[in-house]
Amino acid sequence: ELRRIPSPLFPMINALFWNVRGISKASHFRRLKNLVISYKLQLLVVCETHVHVSHAEEFRIKLGFDCMKLHSAGLLCVFYQVPINCSMVGEGDQFWSLKFCHPHLPVPFDVTAVHAASTGEARRGLWDGLLHCNLGQQPWIVVGDFNVILEPEEKRGGRLFRVAEARDFVEFMSFAGLLDGGY
Repeated sequence: ELRRIPSPLFPMINALFWNVRGISKASHFRRLKNLVISYKLQLLVVCETHVHVSHAEEFRIKLGFDCMKLHSAGLLCVFYQVPINCSMVGEGDQFWSLKFCHPHLPVPFDVTAVHAASTGEARRGLWDGLLHCNLGQQPWIVVGDFNVILEPEEKRGGRLFRVAEARDFVEFMSFAGLLDGGY
């Protein structure tokens, strides 16, 4: 029987990004709470929280996290456990870049959470903003709802696949040195 043995030299940070579309909705909150418990999440980024800043702390407590940070527009929220430390690197109307440190990791890592606009025209500013936030000196993870796909096979229903929008996304990923982790 194989078991994962936690090691202080190679810590595993269990993390999740979820476009929750309303954390206040009882069914969404129950599902999120179950995920936090089941996967022993230490880092949680939620998008489209639809939560007023005055209620965000209440959700941190209910979810059992030590710390929380909220995007200035309330669009994104990050919950995390000590000994993880988090500071803001940059922010835009469609993204939020955060630097995470852990005492057992040799270098900090950046996480950028994205909730992109639904039109290609509005997303063009996002790609430039993301490139300016990444200084390229440590690992960078970009997660989110990009509202664009790379291949027509990734789509079901809705608007037709637009090659030009995919091209903008591919060019951004190439210039930033990012790889698609799938969905």
